[in-house]
Amino acid sequence: MVKRFLRFPLNLIPFLKKKIMKTFIFIGPVARLLVCGLLFVAAVGFDRPVGGDSVTIYLNDEKIHQQQYWSDKTVKTLLLDFRKGNDKLRVFFNHCGAIDSQRALLLKDGRGTTLKTWRFADAENWNSSGMEIPVKEISSSSKNDTFELYYTAKEYVGSAFLVKLKLVDSAMSLR
Repeated sequence: MVKRFLRFPLNLIPFLKKKIMKTFIFIGPVARLLVCGLLFVAAVGFDRPVGGDSVTIYLNDEKIHQQQYWSDKTVKTLLLDFRKGNDKLRVFFNHCGAIDSQRALLLKDGRGTTLKTWRFADAENWNSSGMEIPVKEISSSSKNDTFELYYTAKEYVGSAFLVKLKLVDSAMSLR
C-alpha cells in the first residue's frame, strides 16, 4: 500500500505538460518585454554619455576654468589683465578620454574671423598635453578687447568653442 502512493500517476503527465507549456508560452513574451525594458533603461537612463569633452585652463599654474561639455554647454568669459606681460594661459583639452594629434588653438574675434592660430606638437601624456599661449600675444592680435578661443585637432570634427576672453586693466576674474 505504501508503494502505491510513491508511484507517480501516469495519467497526470499530459495535464502537467499542457499546464507547463501554457505557462512557458505566456512567460516567454513577458520575459522578453522585461529584458527589453531593462536594456532600454540601462541605455538611456543615465545622464552622462560615454566619453565626452572637457577643458581645463590655467593662468600661471592657477586653475581658472574647468568645464565638462556633456553637462555644461554654456560659454564662460575669462577676464585677463593685459598689462601683465609674462602671464601665460595653459589649455588642457580632453577629447573622449584621449589626447588628439595635430592640435591647434584659434583666436577669433566676435565676427568669427580667425586672428591667430597656435599649433602644438603631439603630446604623449596628459601632463605634457598643455597648450601654452602668452597673454601678450592675445592682446597684440587686435585692437578689440573681446576674443573667442577655439580648439581644433585632426581627430576632432570641426572646432570647439572653449571660452570668451576679455582683456581688462585689473586683476583676472571669472564670470
